[in-house]
Amino acid sequence: MSNRSRGQRGEELAAQYLVSQGYAIVCRNYRGERGEIDLIAFRHGLLLFAEVKYRQDLTQGHPAEAITLRKLWLSISPAARALPLPHSSLTPSALSSCPDRHHS
Repeated sequence: MSNRSRGQRGEELAAQYLVSQGYAIVCRNYRGERGEIDLIAFRHGLLLFAEVKYRQDLTQGHPAEAITLRKLWLSISPAARALPLPHSSLTPSALSSCPDRHHS
C-alpha cells in the first residue's frame, strides 16, 4: 500500500470515527494559502480541525509527535481566521470555500 493510500485510509477512518461521535464532516483536505487541513468537522456550534497521522505501529513515533506548532500556526490558524464571524452562527454550509465538501 502506498503512503498516499495509507493516508487516505487514515483520513477515512478518522472521518468515520468523528461521524460516529455526532460530527458532520464539512470539509476534507481544505487547502489554504499555507497548507492543508485533513478534516474539518462540526458539532453543536463547534468546529474541529483534524490533522490525521495514520500509523500501523509506533516505530515512526506517536502520530501526535508529527504535528508541529508550525503546522498549527501555518495551516489551522489561517483557516480559522477565514471563517465567518460570529463563530456561534456557523453551520456546515458556512464553509462554502471548501474544495471538496463531504457532509455526513
